[in-house]
Amino acid sequence: MTKISEDFQKMMDQLPIILSPSFSARLNEPVTIFKGIFEVVNGGKVVKIDGEIYFTWTPESGIKFIGVPDRSIFFEPIDKILIPGLDISHGYSYFIKMNGNGVVGAINSPFLIIHNQQDVDRIHFELPNFRDFLGAPVQVDDWMRTNRLTFENKDWLVTVDKISNYGHLKEELEHTGGYALLLTGELQHKSGKLNANRMHNMVQPLGLFFSFLNGRRTFPCFIQGLDQHTPSWTDFSANHADRYKSVGSWLPQSDHSGIGVMWDAFVNMTSDASSLECIDYLLHWYVEANNNSGFCEGAIVLLQNAFELLFNWQMIEQRNLYTVAKGKSINAAEKIRILLRDAGISLNIPIKYKEIENQLRSHQMKFQDFPELFTLVRNSITHTNQNKRTNLAKIPSLTRHHIKEIGICHLELLLLKLFNYQGKFASRISENMFVGGNEESVPWNKAVS
Repeated sequence: MTKISEDFQKMMDQLPIILSPSFSARLNEPVTIFKGIFEVVNGGKVVKIDGEIYFTWTPESGIKFIGVPDRSIFFEPIDKILIPGLDISHGYSYFIKMNGNGVVGAINSPFLIIHNQQDVDRIHFELPNFRDFLGAPVQVDDWMRTNRLTFENKDWLVTVDKISNYGHLKEELEHTGGYALLLTGELQHKSGKLNANRMHNMVQPLGLFFSFLNGRRTFPCFIQGLDQHTPSWTDFSANHADRYKSVGSWLPQSDHSGIGVMWDAFVNMTSDASSLECIDYLLHWYVEANNNSGFCEGAIVLLQNAFELLFNWQMIEQRNLYTVAKGKSINAAEKIRILLRDAGISLNIPIKYKEIENQLRSHQMKFQDFPELFTLVRNSITHTNQNKRTNLAKIPSLTRHHIKEIGICHLELLLLKLFNYQGKFASRISENMFVGGNEESVPWNKAVS
């Protein structure tokens, strides 16, 4: 073995091994939960069904069952589903239709298989439709790949790896659409074991956090609670994930050094039920605007919802900078100005979009800065009259798209500031749109180089 080969092998030996998926499937492929004879208890009657219980992605994600019953059935709500040898807990279940001699039914979340009652030290999960990134190196089949993303605080360590065939499956996903399990992850509690409820309570914050990184909803699925790598329970509940769509995101391509600090702030904030509710709304409006829901006009309205909530929640309720009465007297444009100034974000229309300003002023449209232009467009959509419709008609569709993109970028920055992020971000309004070339320091931390 040459010196170079020896050095390479030593380096490889020091790398962590890629996490192995507990559940893997081809693009849009159902995942079998149980296959064989199971029982359906319905109004005191027990019907045996020879078939399959499975998780399906299409036409909508959820748990279905299909099979041939041993007797006639009535389409009544199902009291209980029993699987021989398994302790399961499930939500409302019902028959959907007859299918020849067979039946098709659905099982609402939650759906858990309980293997034992042991506390667990980590949860293992799959993550669908997550965007590409350059992470830390891991061992993959005697080779090295930059597949790992980790972040932690004093209590929780999160590790996710792109699956070994990520590139191939992601390319297929981009071509076909739908769903693919692209990442495998673990959430570990540093101080020891926790019960199932405590671990389950972290799934929503973790899913919201991943959704913010991704720009599209993606929540952990096929979750296993592990005690020394032995499953204590498996959760097949249909946690929400958006169908694949290519969208923008603030997440840097490779510099993820600031995510740990943000995760710490995020965990602390979401431990409060009221704050969790506000963050849930904010991220809902963010991902829907990023999805272009309702086209540009609908996205702009959603962004305004987020700006309004941020002002009321943070400036009035949390930081007590304004009274409720004073807040009501401040117009929408000024509220956005206050939020942007607080984060060190320019009020001007970005240099990349200066032609917007010239174009609109040529139509005698008056506005002093971006917040006023944004609210002018939003008000023309939501408080419409003949004059406002005339003004809106002066704004070409492409210009409305640019206004929406600036608004999304501002909301991304305001959320990053809220979550105490201090690293770099990928700016969707940068003049340099090459991957990595559009990464900038956040305005409140210019010390980042």
